[in-house]
Amino acid sequence: MDCCDLCRFIVTVEKGRITKFEGDPHHPVTKGFTCKKGKDLVQRMVHPDRIRHPLMKKNGRFVKATYEEVFQIIADKLVSIKQEFGTKAILNYTSDGYGGIKNRIQNIFFNCFGGVTQPQGSLCWGAGIAAQQYDFGSSKGHFPDDVLNADTILVWGRNPKYTSIHLYIA
Repeated sequence: MDCCDLCRFIVTVEKGRITKFEGDPHHPVTKGFTCKKGKDLVQRMVHPDRIRHPLMKKNGRFVKATYEEVFQIIADKLVSIKQEFGTKAILNYTSDGYGGIKNRIQNIFFNCFGGVTQPQGSLCWGAGIAAQQYDFGSSKGHFPDDVLNADTILVWGRNPKYTSIHLYIA
């Protein structure tokens, strides 16, 4: 969810539907608190416009496809690029908010594929990383608990209550 807390939830499902959704009180950072983005996950799961299967564009329209079809198209394209240009011609870019293993599984895949081009940073973090490197020589960060040692915290461009619960709770 685009934060470092990696919250855990306790979800009760009855007859295929979520009937209860709450934060895990044993989570070391959030201690059971669930932010607005976390609470909105339930609505995202059941939203009528949620895409629930692969789509391919044919004749200017998106049509339902099978996973086998799209995986074969992707595999054929990757092999073609690898054979014609080498693996470095493939850019593996990711910048979604989930920080668990699912977010990095493509790195494992592309490493096994032969290594590909990997950008440093992300579209939204590029300027921040450049500024840190200019000011400090490299990108630095702190563990969430380190905010407890700060005399002053300047928050710029975010609302910790909704986007950085570890900072808000601290």
